[in-house]
This record gives sequence, structure tokens and C-alpha cells, in this order.
Amino acid sequence: FDIVLIDKIDLLSSGRLSMFDEKFSLIDNFTIIEILIGKGFGSDLILTDVWWWGSKGSHNDFITIFFENGILFFILFVITLKKIYSLFETNLTKIFFLTIIFTSLISNGFIVRPMAMYVMVLVFLIANNYKKINRNA
Repeated sequence: FDIVLIDKIDLLSSGRLSMFDEKFSLIDNFTIIEILIGKGFGSDLILTDVWWWGSKGSHNDFITIFFENGILFFILFVITLKKIYSLFETNLTKIFFLTIIFTSLISNGFIVRPMAMYVMVLVFLIANNYKKINRNA
């Protein structure tokens, strides 16, 4: 088992590394307008040799956001995430939030999956109200 070979590492990543490489190659060819405002909804989906049976996205929410919406939206999005993080008062909610960010870096995370995000919103509501419930008990 020689993990040093990039092909074997790519196998362990389920082809994500190949997809990331492909996306960065495509981004290298963006025009200035595409860098600023992106290529539009769904433009992140491509056919590759790794996933030959259908078009797939980058499996990274941040690459998807940049690809579809451009650097301007991406910067606003990151600023918004930073502001949201600063609003959390407890370490527990901060850890939940950082978990969301981490999952979005390594796969299709909670940021672009509406059903999964609904669950996370409920977790934040429960965590936020847990403190209030214990104070009133």
C-alpha cells in the first residue's frame, strides 16, 4: 500500500482530488467577467473520466460557490460566515458551525444541501434555546 502515489490518494478521496484539479483547470480559463460574477447556477456540473455516468459538481461547496457566483459573491459569502460565527456565544454552537464549514470543504456539505441544512438549523435552535430552557427550569 503505497499512499504516496497520487492515484492511490485519489482513490481514497473517491475521485475528489481529480475533480478539484479539473475545477481549478477550468477556473484558470475563466474570463475576467466570469471571475467576478461566475458562470451561473449549475455550471459547476461537468462530466469527467472519474464519474463517467453523469455530470458531477466539485464536491466542495466553496469551489461551487466561486464557480457559479464569482469572487464578488464568494467574498460576501465568507464575510457573512465570519459575521455569523461571531454571533455565537457558546463553544458548542461555534463547534457546530465549524463542522458545517469543514464538511463543505471536503464534500457537498451542509451549505448547498437544503435538507441537511434544515437539520443544522434545528440543531442551532435547540442549542440556542437549551440555555434558556435550563435557566427557566
